[in-house]
Amino acid sequence: MTKSAESGDRTSWSPLMTDVALLSIVGVFFYGLAFIHEAGYFAAFGIPYSLVQTSLDTVFAIAAAVSTGIFVLFAMGNLVALAWPKYAVMRMKLVRCLVLLLIVAWPGLVHGFRVADRIPLLFMLAVLLLFEFMLPLIIHRKKPSIIARFEAYEASEDDTRAKALLGRIQAVTSPVAYTLIIGSLLALYLAHSAGTAAAARSKEFYFLVEDPTSLVVRVYPDSVITVGFDPNTNTVKSAFLVRSIGEHGVALERKHVGVVRFPNTRSVTRGKGPNKPMQPTGSAGG
Repeated sequence: MTKSAESGDRTSWSPLMTDVALLSIVGVFFYGLAFIHEAGYFAAFGIPYSLVQTSLDTVFAIAAAVSTGIFVLFAMGNLVALAWPKYAVMRMKLVRCLVLLLIVAWPGLVHGFRVADRIPLLFMLAVLLLFEFMLPLIIHRKKPSIIARFEAYEASEDDTRAKALLGRIQAVTSPVAYTLIIGSLLALYLAHSAGTAAAARSKEFYFLVEDPTSLVVRVYPDSVITVGFDPNTNTVKSAFLVRSIGEHGVALERKHVGVVRFPNTRSVTRGKGPNKPMQPTGSAGG
């Protein structure tokens, strides 16, 4: 029996993780990303997450989009690596600042930097400038060099970081597992925000031919989810309808309506078919 067979084809970075288990986790992770992205899209219309249906097609599309994004980030990382600081303390600061800025700037990146997105970004820039650069220079001003001041500040903060929740997670698991946990949570947040932004930035939607005021949110093999739409104000109305697809199907028409407005509350009506609505069954989603 070979050594690799005895180890069960375990990965090089974890003796407990086999290659098969890693592939399974990656598949589940992409399925979760697809569901969270759809949930974010539904959230813009006020539709509950329980109506989300995720298919393999959606999972593959999300996987392709994420893979493309990783490739782009890798290419950008190569450019950054050419000017990568040689001091470890500066590398830590750069990674920390870039991750925090990505989290804060993401809503602006996917929504087009609205006025409401600029204030948190400017606030985070001010916080990073103060705590990551100005305070080390002021507190340890007696140190002979700028790098020495940064190193002294990082050393003084190590105990505090180790006692925090993220520091304890890193100590219990490993640096690789810690990175995967934080990266997974960050990816789920980005997927949900991207789904919400996809609805907010869309200017073309499908409508029912038989009812031009019914905007189609999603079409599934057995049902269509629509919301009421006021073309005069480009506003999504307060009720959505789950329609069963009959044997004759549902006729749809694509229209350019511009950016739509989303109300904050929603009620739901369920119908047996395209022409057989039932009475409202109550509110959904508060």
